[in-house]
Amino acid sequence: MYQRVNRQVRLKSRPSGIPQAEHFEIVEAPVPDPSNGQVLVRNIYLSVDPAMRGWVSAVANYSEPVAVGAVMRSLAVGRVEESRSSDFHPGEYVTGMFGWQDYAVVDAEAIERKVGGSGLPISTSLGVLGPRRSAALAIITPWRCVRGARLRRQAGAKRLPPQPRWMGCRSQSRNR
Repeated sequence: MYQRVNRQVRLKSRPSGIPQAEHFEIVEAPVPDPSNGQVLVRNIYLSVDPAMRGWVSAVANYSEPVAVGAVMRSLAVGRVEESRSSDFHPGEYVTGMFGWQDYAVVDAEAIERKVGGSGLPISTSLGVLGPRRSAALAIITPWRCVRGARLRRQAGAKRLPPQPRWMGCRSQSRNR
């Protein structure tokens, strides 16, 4: 019988500067079976974000560092291959923090959302239609931005998304 292999990119060592290939290793592991309430996702698109530089550092930041030897944390879009949850079915496309690996077994609650069906490529779920749009939508939709209001940027964000700027909001970094 054919045994599926899960290629994983794991953090091999902590970089002192910009992460390089030597700080990671590719490991082959068996594909685990999901337990009750879990879903097996085959990753199709993996995200590479500036925040990852902080995640591989031992320096404290907003997120727990990726452990040496662990799969590199990453947002991904994948296809449900097997499900032991009534909320998800094989063939559906989903996003979540599935990591740099071919397959991820995750609790159903760890899946951020189902994607696809919009007519747009599912890869847009990592960018223009991904989680980064949520702050702008939260400002515009429920509360409406008040002209001249100051909005705080997240760490690492260089500027506000265009929608709040169009509405007259101004940016304020956390350092001010």
